[in-house]
This record gives sequence, structure tokens and C-alpha cells, in this order.
Amino acid sequence: MDQAGFIEDNKTIDAVERCFERIAEAARKLGDQFDTDYPELNLHALRQFGSAHRHDHDSIQPDLLWEFTKSRINMLEEMAHAELRKLKN
Repeated sequence: MDQAGFIEDNKTIDAVERCFERIAEAARKLGDQFDTDYPELNLHALRQFGSAHRHDHDSIQPDLLWEFTKSRINMLEEMAHAELRKLKN
């Protein structure tokens, strides 16, 4: 899906928002303990996204959601796998 298709697809936007809501909530519960280890993720901004989504849902802009998804979702997944590997050792 390209950005134009994403912005026009309310069902997909809603699904992505919901997934990021869960991710942001997990980041909030983890706190800032990973912020210095993964500065490129800007986890503080992710926690802020969750707060904005909960309190001012109408302020979420689909184009910014698209950019966040394209730029950070793979890095977030890599971070999660790296931290899980640390737990196994």
C-alpha cells in the first residue's frame, strides 16, 4: 500500500492507529528505561503519541501516522527481538 492509498483507507488507518495505541501503551508501561539504548526510535515521542491518541483522537493525522509507521515499525520490532534475546541469555 502506498501513502495515498493509506490516507484514503479509513479502515486501515483505524487498524494502524489501534496497533500503535497498543505499542504506545507498552512503551508507556516500560517507561524511559530503553530511551538511551535506542535513541533513533524516539520512544518518548511514541509515548506522547499514545497520550495524544487517548486524549485528543482527532489530532492524529494520517500522513504522520504513515511516516511513523514507515520509519519506525521495523526498528521497534528489531528492538523487541534484541531485548528478548538478552532475556534468554
